[in-house]
Amino acid sequence: MNEHLKHVVDICGEFGLSPMIWSDMYFRLGSITGNYYDLNGHISPDVIADMPKNVQYVYWDYYHDNEAFYRTFIEKHRAFGSDPVFAGGIWTWGSVAPNYGKTMATTLAALNACKSEGVRDVIATMWGDNGAETSVFTGLAGMQLFAEHGYSEKVDEAKLAERFAFCTGGNWDDFIALNAFDETPGIWLAENTPFGWEVIDIRYGGVLSRLETA
Repeated sequence: MNEHLKHVVDICGEFGLSPMIWSDMYFRLGSITGNYYDLNGHISPDVIADMPKNVQYVYWDYYHDNEAFYRTFIEKHRAFGSDPVFAGGIWTWGSVAPNYGKTMATTLAALNACKSEGVRDVIATMWGDNGAETSVFTGLAGMQLFAEHGYSEKVDEAKLAERFAFCTGGNWDDFIALNAFDETPGIWLAENTPFGWEVIDIRYGGVLSRLETA
């Protein structure tokens, strides 16, 4: 893997480009279960010593709401010899509307950790899994959330709503209300996944497709 990456880095250098890559390939190889977020994973010092140093390794994490976890994984990335880039997620990929409950919880923990650990390069991602049914424009509130963390030590939601209205002309509460598609109050399936799949599969018929292809 290091050999291949070195070739890629050399090609980038010929064109004056500075490469960055997702870091999970290294962490998965260091885990006996292949789990990116395995806190007990171990990457050989020989592998780390042979990794190209003129690459930015991107720590992507859209799932954890525990600030301590992010701080731990930032330190694991620093063992590569450089500060990581952090990539968080605006949850546009699981439904017909963004899940702002998950977006707010994970972003708060992640970006507080980035600020406390001095990570300066952050990416906000919006993915289009499962048919890309969610309009990217519905993720604007998430973009504002990431931006506000770049200017504020602590993010105040009232000020965030004001800034969102100023920057986009939109109403913060209207955008956040879209969260009810995924976290509908009083709906049991909103908090439980009895079949092991995302709730969206149950709500919108994805389970039928899975049964047909099983």
